[in-house]
Amino acid sequence: WAEIIGQSNDELAGQFVNRAPAAFDEMDHGGVEAWLMAAMNEFDNRGLGAAIEVLEELPDFVGTYSRRHSVCPFESVSQFLLHFVRGLGGRDLQITTDSETYTDTEKLFLPELVNEHDEHELNFCLYKLTAVHLWAQSWYGTWRYQVVERLLRAPDPDAVTAVFNRLECIRLDACISRELPGLHRQL
Repeated sequence: WAEIIGQSNDELAGQFVNRAPAAFDEMDHGGVEAWLMAAMNEFDNRGLGAAIEVLEELPDFVGTYSRRHSVCPFESVSQFLLHFVRGLGGRDLQITTDSETYTDTEKLFLPELVNEHDEHELNFCLYKLTAVHLWAQSWYGTWRYQVVERLLRAPDPDAVTAVFNRLECIRLDACISRELPGLHRQL
């Protein structure tokens, strides 16, 4: 790579050679190549200074590169989740995205992407388990009319709702543990 870069610009080649060992410590071959291509694109479009800036900002690139390979976007899991949730209870629930995670008992609202973990598989699992918990709210009756009515009539609905949410999570975890022990282990 240094020889190829040197054909365009010796200084850029030198900058790459100086930083390449650190890049290989942080990323695989594909990551280093993507970092170099980003620098070369900047060189072609904006000049030497912009290309050197990309090379100097290696830690930022490493973070972005690793997130790109661990992130789990909604569109990659939506079909699976649709069939998975149907398999849990035999009922079709629509699955869509929202900035908040919740259910209205007809739809499950999930985030656009999950990137809580450094591994794609763990982020996928988090999507699946979030959908299971939302499904469980509908299946096990979290939002029965009587419950919602009492919550709304409480003197301090916000405080009561917070306590209710925590207790309801414990109850749903117990239901999932009893009925779906494999998923409970994943939780």
